[in-house]
Amino acid sequence: MTIRSAFQFCPRCSKKLNWPARRHFAACISCRYELYDQPKIVVTGLLMDDAHRVLLNRRAAEPHKGKWGTLGGFVEIGETAEAALRREIKEELHTRLGKLRYVVSVPGTYPYQGVATPYLEIAFAGRGPDLRKVRIDRKEISALRYFTLKDIPFGRLAFRSQNITLQALRDGALRNL
Repeated sequence: MTIRSAFQFCPRCSKKLNWPARRHFAACISCRYELYDQPKIVVTGLLMDDAHRVLLNRRAAEPHKGKWGTLGGFVEIGETAEAALRREIKEELHTRLGKLRYVVSVPGTYPYQGVATPYLEIAFAGRGPDLRKVRIDRKEISALRYFTLKDIPFGRLAFRSQNITLQALRDGALRNL
């Protein structure tokens, strides 16, 4: 199900929404409220160790339980992208991140409660933590591991956007990380 099919009624007056073809918003036929089909903002970390290995986690929850991915999550209202990544890492690993550097942004779709929700994933590079000093949130992460760039489990990644970003990292398109 898409955003367009999931949201058929105006949140202001409850009348039918009109989703014109080739437009990214719906207009209420009654009160003229406009509902935009815009992406959520997601952050992710390309966290590397001294051996230039990238940190990945195996998801402990749906969607894509059991698949691998970079650490991150949704940006909350009022947060910067960098603050959101720092919060997510603190929540998931109980540790802090040092300096972060913007790397790339990639669009994707997140399956949320049966609705294909568009997102824009913003990737940052940073130094990964010492795994002996983290405390994993087991509700979100079932495993945590550094992978060499040639050993990234591309066939078992949770999200297409992370697949694109990690392939670019492996292929050298994201230099100086």
